Amino acid sequence: MTTPEPKGLPAHIEPVNEGEPVSTDVAALTAAMANMSAEQKDEYWFKHVYQGDKMPQLTWRAVFVGGILGMLMSAANLYTTLSIGWAFGIAITACVLSFVMWNFVVLCSGKRVSQMSVLENACMASCASAAGYSTGSTIATMFGALALLQDIPPGKTAADMPTWAVPGGTPGILTLFTFCTGLMGVFLAIPMKRQMINHEQLPFPSGIAAAETLRSLYSKSLEAIHKAYALVIALALGLLVGFLRVGDDVLDKVSFLRKFFDFFGNRIRIPSEIEMRFIDRLYPGQRHAAGFAFEPSALLIAAGMIVGMRISLSLVLSSLLLYAVVGPKLAAVDAAHLEAPAMAVLEASQATSKAPAPPADVAASAVAAAVSAAEKLGLDAAPVRTAAQNAATIQLDEIAAAQAEAERVAKKENRSAKKLSESELADQRDAIATGIGNAAAKTAAFNYANREAIKAGDAAAASAKAAGQNEAQIEAARAAAFNPLRYQPNFIWDWGGGTITITRWSLWGGTSLMVFSSLMAVALQWKTLVRAFRGQRAEAGLHERAELSRIEVPGMWMILGMVPITIAMVWLQIQAFKVSWYAGIIAVAMSFVLSLVASRATGETDTTPIGAMGKVMQLMFAGLAPANISANLASAGIAANSASSSADLLTDLKTGYLLGANPRKQFLAQFFGVFFGTVAIVPIWYLMVPNREKLESFALPSTRAWEAVARVLVRGVAELPPSAVWAIFIGAVVGVILPIVDRLLPQKYRGYMPSATGMGLAWVMPFNNAFSFFIGAVIALVWSKIASKSCEKYNVPIASGLIAGESLMAAALAITATVVGLMIQAGWIL
Repeated sequence: MTTPEPKGLPAHIEPVNEGEPVSTDVAALTAAMANMSAEQKDEYWFKHVYQGDKMPQLTWRAVFVGGILGMLMSAANLYTTLSIGWAFGIAITACVLSFVMWNFVVLCSGKRVSQMSVLENACMASCASAAGYSTGSTIATMFGALALLQDIPPGKTAADMPTWAVPGGTPGILTLFTFCTGLMGVFLAIPMKRQMINHEQLPFPSGIAAAETLRSLYSKSLEAIHKAYALVIALALGLLVGFLRVGDDVLDKVSFLRKFFDFFGNRIRIPSEIEMRFIDRLYPGQRHAAGFAFEPSALLIAAGMIVGMRISLSLVLSSLLLYAVVGPKLAAVDAAHLEAPAMAVLEASQATSKAPAPPADVAASAVAAAVSAAEKLGLDAAPVRTAAQNAATIQLDEIAAAQAEAERVAKKENRSAKKLSESELADQRDAIATGIGNAAAKTAAFNYANREAIKAGDAAAASAKAAGQNEAQIEAARAAAFNPLRYQPNFIWDWGGGTITITRWSLWGGTSLMVFSSLMAVALQWKTLVRAFRGQRAEAGLHERAELSRIEVPGMWMILGMVPITIAMVWLQIQAFKVSWYAGIIAVAMSFVLSLVASRATGETDTTPIGAMGKVMQLMFAGLAPANISANLASAGIAANSASSSADLLTDLKTGYLLGANPRKQFLAQFFGVFFGTVAIVPIWYLMVPNREKLESFALPSTRAWEAVARVLVRGVAELPPSAVWAIFIGAVVGVILPIVDRLLPQKYRGYMPSATGMGLAWVMPFNNAFSFFIGAVIALVWSKIASKSCEKYNVPIASGLIAGESLMAAALAITATVVGLMIQAGWIL
């Protein structure tokens, strides 16, 4: 029986039959609620969108299928985090896989098993997402960094350093840490849901994409079928793009894929990025700012199509300000102190690669040349020699590993290993000399820029020693004389590669802007937040509000959940990481603040700045526990994991909000998902990364960043360059001002205000991400001007399909590489 169409229902929102999914157009729903109060929005949604009492939602089969899919996807996300520093959201992937799998089950059962409802599928996706996304990335970054920070004892190698032996790395501690931080994020999201989804209507693009995917899979109307076709075609295109963008790390493991692409001469592969060098002339020596490129990712471009021009324009303009204005000025300051000595050492080392010689001889010559060049600059040769020799060891180990891999493949194919050509040998020699020279150049440049500070430190240490002071006092005297005179580089310079990494510096200002703008936005709407936390109380005669209170997650659940979690987390920090009790409480309290920031960033841009949130905690604990490197990383891990879990739950709740799901049941699905994810990810971590040697075989971009920041900040905030401290202050001021101005402006002008989150996030992510967002927004804008009805109808389905397709393929390739890698490690295949 067809329900009567509710009064005031927008034209784009179709009435539905009992037990069928609502077909809610996102733009129409947003427009209908544009000028409503918070209470009116809630009542409107409950009357016209809510479907949670008309069909099954939280069922055992939804939880079981979601949990199993999430367990599989957790391995993929762990692999991608280790390899490329990025974890993919899996809700859309889980929706598609579940739909296909369950249809197959229905078919095989002769339709004795019923099809999952659309809301069951949404709950399944929530469970899968919690299991697969909210558990693994912090293990790869935090516990990976802890493993890298452990000193290798004399006489042992990285293969002798098991990952379970790091502080807090035992199975019991790792399980409890992962479980508690995952649940913490789920509970911390409770007061944010009403504010960000119901009232502010933040887009959460992946949530919209998942809702569109499910609606298209289940819909039967002609318009919905057209949208479904568009989504499926876009999904196929996304799958193709994701396949053609396969990384070398996957091809190195999956030999049949390597052969496939080699057959075409790699001409069909889409590069990970296309460098743009027109601003190189702004930098010293025309060096390239890493990340200033175009990333041909359908996923990022599609996300830009969904988030729109305001946020995307804020992203790209703020990023251009960083790369084309601020970056060159600070790079020039660095170059004035560092460039001359660095290039002298690098060029001396590179000159040794010209004559033909075995790799070991080239390495020895490059080390000697680098040391000689440093001595000519009047520097102490010992630290330069150590840096050069360490780099030589790494270079020779990599060559040996490559030769072993070539022999393994040759043996598998029953042939002799191919010998290197003369040009390949020349490239090998150049790589050895450049790698050694680059490492030596970094040390030489720093010591040259700080030669006066070093002299002052040595003199102070000598005076302290003559006065009979102990070793600790001598080193304290050295530091007290050295620190005020030292020069701290702003950026990371790759002298041999000709690149400059600026995001390690800029993330401090960008994170500060995001943190303070989010806090000010909440402060300006404190009444709404309090109302959200307390839960909507039913008023006499208002049935919808009473019913809404019945299905929303009560604020009391957060208190009941957070009390035992807080106790467990404080105890865990004290026992495993030697954190004081008050610092442990601060870490948990700050997790709420940073989860708030990360969730808002996800809601506006579909990007969760997990790393940036971790950096805030690392910076804070540099003051609370300045000499405790484990505490520094543990605090960051707590914030990062809880922030990602909160943002993930809110993304799933956005999907449910658009489909008319019961948010309380979705919350429970995500709660159960954390159990599945914890059970899976801990053994997968130990299997995939049994020791430090295996860990170092991955690229580890995010893990290395956590390691580097921890090394810097355990010595205190003074380790930051002075310019970074100024960036933090300026970011805080801008972050406070923007929400205030936005609040004071008339409603019709607010759309022209830059997005504070977009501006801050642009200084955390590389330019290529911001540029891809902008391209997507431009495509959507031009499309809307040329054919507004077509854009309104197909923009979100096509963008959703592209996001689903590329993320699905990326996850599938990661799983394939993981399985093949484990089989090679076990000796099951050659």
